[in-house]
Amino acid sequence: MSKRGNSTLLFYRLLALFNEAGWPESIQVDNYRLMSMVDTRTERVAISARDKLVDVGFIQYSKGKKKCPNTYYLTSYTPQKV
Repeated sequence: MSKRGNSTLLFYRLLALFNEAGWPESIQVDNYRLMSMVDTRTERVAISARDKLVDVGFIQYSKGKKKCPNTYYLTSYTPQKV
């Protein structure tokens, strides 16, 4: 799957998690779950998909600490000409 495809898949899977949780302000997702969400065994691929979503402004995240997963936030998206 392409980088763009991984990012798209990740975004929809994150939306599903937010929906299942009742649309909280944030959710916590560890990198192994992120990897399974884009169906990869490589952490680099999952992080690349996440970073693409951050770059275009669909999500924000704050890095977790040891034994505490990253926290993800949905952002208000305003389309921009690229």
